[in-house]
Amino acid sequence: MKKITILLIFCFLFFPISLFAQDDKIAWNEGDVKEVIVTPNEDVIWTYDITKEKEVVEKKGPFRVPDRKFEMGLFNFGLGFSNNFMTTSEIFKEKVEINIDKLSDGFNINVNFALIPIFLSYNKDDIWGLGLTTGLDFTGNIDLNGNMLIFKGADAVESDIGAAVFAETKVHGFFTIKKIKLKIAPAMYYPIVYTKPENFSYTFKNNDGLNETIFHIALDMQVYSAFPIGGGFNIIDIIKNNSAKPGYDISIGAEYPLSETLELIDKYDFLDFDVGVDFINIPLYPSEMEDYRRMIVNIGSEKPIDFFNGMFGESSEENESDSFFSYKFDDNYSKERSRVIRPFKMLISANWRPLDNPFLEGSDISFKFMREWLTVTPILGFAINPLYYQPISFEGGIRTRLSFANLFFATLGIGYFDRLWKNSFDIAFNFRIYEVDLGVSMQSSSFLKSWSGGGFGGALAFKFGW
Repeated sequence: MKKITILLIFCFLFFPISLFAQDDKIAWNEGDVKEVIVTPNEDVIWTYDITKEKEVVEKKGPFRVPDRKFEMGLFNFGLGFSNNFMTTSEIFKEKVEINIDKLSDGFNINVNFALIPIFLSYNKDDIWGLGLTTGLDFTGNIDLNGNMLIFKGADAVESDIGAAVFAETKVHGFFTIKKIKLKIAPAMYYPIVYTKPENFSYTFKNNDGLNETIFHIALDMQVYSAFPIGGGFNIIDIIKNNSAKPGYDISIGAEYPLSETLELIDKYDFLDFDVGVDFINIPLYPSEMEDYRRMIVNIGSEKPIDFFNGMFGESSEENESDSFFSYKFDDNYSKERSRVIRPFKMLISANWRPLDNPFLEGSDISFKFMREWLTVTPILGFAINPLYYQPISFEGGIRTRLSFANLFFATLGIGYFDRLWKNSFDIAFNFRIYEVDLGVSMQSSSFLKSWSGGGFGGALAFKFGW
């Protein structure tokens, strides 16, 4: 029984490879000399030399799994959690120790989750392609200023708190004009939950001469939702009673073989690179949300506190603790239309193929795809996210990908994306009729914590097609 099980697993994993040889048939006519130039979709390269005796001589090139023309993905997802204060090893100690001095650098928690229920695409020989994607994306963050955590003197310093949930439907495609590959992806997005902080500030002033202190933490935030919260989940009621309107944006990108155009690769083999630029989520028409609940938190007061003549220097009724701390969360929805756009990014990148394939030394095969066994991709750009009080942030990093016969991929990455340092490792197994992608990452808003376990992420994807 064990032998049969092992045999079935072996057949399931490696049977698809046996189908590749039947993919691309080459037809030829008689003549003096016939040479067939093939695309990367071929698994072998054949050169036909027809002599007068009609003898056929064949020359085989390296094996390569052909690319899929049609592809479908179901329930692919990614998730992550990070903080900049404690590592995983510190959290799971038998005795947890908290270093208060570290709080002077601030405290950050970030949570993200992405789900792609349906993904469809068609690629016509890498000349043009078209696809459809549906998705759900959640991000949440708390970023507390260090001055507030150690009660250091400061005047109205800002902190961040926010969350957003978006659903989207996107049509994506590409086409080539001469050597330029253009990508375009219009999308309709729908905000499900969106927070809009009006104020999250901290003030601490001490006037020794007057024995007065001003201490105030203020949070004023509107929580928008597309459906009533707390009344149960009824899809019919959500459709009937939602007050949110969808928004529209578009992503545009271009890739260009710059080294080939400048003929650099003819002079220096290692200067083989393409350049690209991507504009992600360019707003076309913003979404609108109307129903919200307001949350107001106050600790302390904007008025001076006199510890010698009563806490606030006024009647004793105001010395009660509830006058020092107040919290309010509206039970009923208010209405105020607010425009909502998704985070925007602009990224410049280059795919650099510096080395010939060491496994093909002495081969006269010079197809570009044969150098893609090692690709180094530097990325640089910026992002604009309205969830933060400082919306503009830097984006950048570098990724190195190893590819074996278009069958196995391994990618190492390090960079600063979405306000987090991320160190990632991804692997993929491509068996033509199906592909499995798996990714893990260590991440944190602190560079050092991103290496020592301040947070982790993971992703899993399944793709099918032919």
